[in-house]
Amino acid sequence: MDYQYINLSYFDENFGGDQAFIEEILDIFVQEVPEKISHLATAIDTENWEQAAEIAHSIKASVKMLGLQDLYTHIVTLEKQARENPDRTKMAQALQQATHILETAQVEIQHYLSNQ
Repeated sequence: MDYQYINLSYFDENFGGDQAFIEEILDIFVQEVPEKISHLATAIDTENWEQAAEIAHSIKASVKMLGLQDLYTHIVTLEKQARENPDRTKMAQALQQATHILETAQVEIQHYLSNQ
């Protein structure tokens, strides 16, 4: 399977080829990030901009650690908008794009993990 979002060479370069560690990091990501995205959506829907910024900030590290650059870009945008110039419509669109990337990345991660 060709992966659109996950980068296996990035994992090898940044985690020294430690397969057990890579699998652990991916498992944690799949368990935690979708829930955080759900909380982020709620914060945006309720226009709780401070909470939205905090949640987006908490997601950034996990996304960056895995080299998911497209997702990272959207999360950074969401955090910045929440802090500086909240616009519910624009943020909902960015969140929708981030969610799509996350869902695709999750499928890729599950495929990767099931073939190890």
